[in-house]
Amino acid sequence: QRLDFHPEGNVMNHTLLVVDLAALCKDKTSWPLAFMWSALLHDIGKPLVTTPEGKAPGHNESGVKVFNQYFSHFFTNKKMKKYIRTMIYYHMHLMNMVRNQSKDYSAVFVYVISFGDLSFCNADIRFSNNMNIRLPLDVG
Repeated sequence: QRLDFHPEGNVMNHTLLVVDLAALCKDKTSWPLAFMWSALLHDIGKPLVTTPEGKAPGHNESGVKVFNQYFSHFFTNKKMKKYIRTMIYYHMHLMNMVRNQSKDYSAVFVYVISFGDLSFCNADIRFSNNMNIRLPLDVG
């Protein structure tokens, strides 16, 4: 991973930090167990798409594919599978929206309408860059 986006170093360190923060705010979510699985698996697609320069374009899409192929059979609840897939797929959207000062809030509506769980995205933002972004809808 690029150190300008992930000063904590590798994907494992980043994921563990996100999981630690997610544990602090899981009780504010609609489904704490699914939320924690989402935090653990949110960057699962990075190994497939990371470039020699440390960029990981499309890691959210590849993450959903990895989840479907290797992890979805662990979950019998279809709603939980959908929750985790959705969180993996959209975890970058809200951060990019804030970074680009976008006026398109469709990613927010996906989280709020589907789950109401902005905590996860905020946890990933806090440990994904050195911009120290706090969202106006911060629940963490």
